[in-house]
Amino acid sequence: MNKETIEKAALELCTTEGQEEWLKDYGKNCFIDGANWRINSVWHDKTEKADTSKELILMYSNGSLRVILLHPNLTWDGFLSVDMFIKWAYIDDLIPKFMEE
Repeated sequence: MNKETIEKAALELCTTEGQEEWLKDYGKNCFIDGANWRINSVWHDKTEKADTSKELILMYSNGSLRVILLHPNLTWDGFLSVDMFIKWAYIDDLIPKFMEE
């Protein structure tokens, strides 16, 4: 998902025929802000301790990513001393959740 995809979805979902221009812009901007919040909300700074029993995805300063499952005998602090990532997220938080009706 990129900026153009989010903006296109916002225009399709948040504007209707005959709607006043200010309301179109307001709805579109709220949608974009919400989408960006959701994307960024799952990423944690490496100073925040992760639950090491869960699968993680690591982000590096060059933009590369790596999926890991930490060995049970390795502590978070021990892991931080050997890996130079900048952010992390739980894999489970990146998988879409479907709301029950």
